[in-house]
Amino acid sequence: MPSPYIDDLLNNLADFEKKSVDYHYSGKSVSEELLLRKYIQAKLNTNNSPQSETKVNRMLKSRAFDQITDILISNYHLHNKGNFVAQDQLFFRLKKKILLARIISKNLNQNKFGPFKTILNTIISEAEKNEVFEIAIEALVLKKYFFAFKEGISSIQKIEKKIAHYENCQKRIYYAGDCYFKIIINNNLLKFKNNKQFHNYIVRAIRLLKQDYLTYKSQQINYYLHIILMFYFEKQKKYHLSAKYCKILFLIVKKSPIIYREDRLGNALINLSQYKTFTENYNEAAKFAKESQKYYIENSNSSLLAKEQEFNIYFYHKKYEKATDCIQILLTHKLVDSGAFSKAKYIYYQSALLFAQKQYRESFKLLSKSLEIEKDKSRWNISLKIMTIMLCIELNKIDEASRLLESLRKYVQRHEKNSEIKIRDIKIVKLLRELEKQGFNYNPADKIVSKMVKELAQKNKPTSWEHYSPELIPFHEWLEGKMISK
Repeated sequence: MPSPYIDDLLNNLADFEKKSVDYHYSGKSVSEELLLRKYIQAKLNTNNSPQSETKVNRMLKSRAFDQITDILISNYHLHNKGNFVAQDQLFFRLKKKILLARIISKNLNQNKFGPFKTILNTIISEAEKNEVFEIAIEALVLKKYFFAFKEGISSIQKIEKKIAHYENCQKRIYYAGDCYFKIIINNNLLKFKNNKQFHNYIVRAIRLLKQDYLTYKSQQINYYLHIILMFYFEKQKKYHLSAKYCKILFLIVKKSPIIYREDRLGNALINLSQYKTFTENYNEAAKFAKESQKYYIENSNSSLLAKEQEFNIYFYHKKYEKATDCIQILLTHKLVDSGAFSKAKYIYYQSALLFAQKQYRESFKLLSKSLEIEKDKSRWNISLKIMTIMLCIELNKIDEASRLLESLRKYVQRHEKNSEIKIRDIKIVKLLRELEKQGFNYNPADKIVSKMVKELAQKNKPTSWEHYSPELIPFHEWLEGKMISK
């Protein structure tokens, strides 16, 4: 029976997977192979499934899935430079070796025992060295049962001790990865009554991972430990300590072939760039953001996000010429066209750049092209609406500012329970309503308005402005700047 997922598989192969398919069929002359190739190539070049299938197509479809999977596990595809990182290629190679060992074990005779043992020992040695413990365990189990009578009880006990050790190590590596996933990647999986419980959970995880690393010396455990340490101090806003562990993490990844990944080095640098931003060391932040891009695949989503971070840093540092260079690269990036929201967001950035340079008319005109953000039920939409009101005030469009403010007030009221809407957003709306009473003129003598401005200007409070938020231009700074300019 044809697999129901064949069309999904064929229609969604990555570019490097398609190249392996093309390589497989290059030079083929057998008529059935050519027919199969035509079918597969037709599927690769269209997302439209035929309304009715002929008997030949059904036969070809049935064979296509097996053919494609054979290609994707071929040596050419798995070990072609650039398709997979070295550690993945090592894992695939060990998997094939353990498969070979199992095949040999099914028809083992006296003459095969020597080569069989050599293969197993090679697998065990390489798997131990690279912390691929699941394969080391599988090879040790084969060795235990096939050589029990030849090597005696003491040898078997040593093997069993190793198996137990690696099972424990594998279990602790899984625990480390699970902590990383639950704490950092998706902490919504963890339900706590309050932040103190979450804090205690992280502290316990760090304590156990430190003990595990001392016991098993696993580079994988050490890797996850340092990521969680970074996160732990970041949550406490101790960014100098986060940066310290981030630098250590970079060196751990760089020096260890077990966990080495180019993108992991890039991720360490991009996090370090963020910590430098939070401490307003913008020169260092920009340096690390630029350096991180060397470790990401060109034109990848990660490289795009790193360039966006570089833009933010230059914007905060008021280096608008460099920020403009970044935004031009972002707007012409090939991935931007794949998402209307991304395009609208970068136009919003461009508008903010013009606003920051007091080019209010150009900024207002450009902002109207960011309408896709309005479909987003998050802070992006609110920030766009607030900046539009700010522009109306700067351009003396007071009636329009009032109309937009009332619309924003109703929007915030409807979505106030949405976690994306922050206390700061609500406070800004209230402040704008107070300013509206005075024709949107800021009078520092107004105690209510001045108190609100001070609350927005405070650091490390629920009402504080945050780096890398949609609020590119801090509202309180803009308002205070207007007063100074008068």
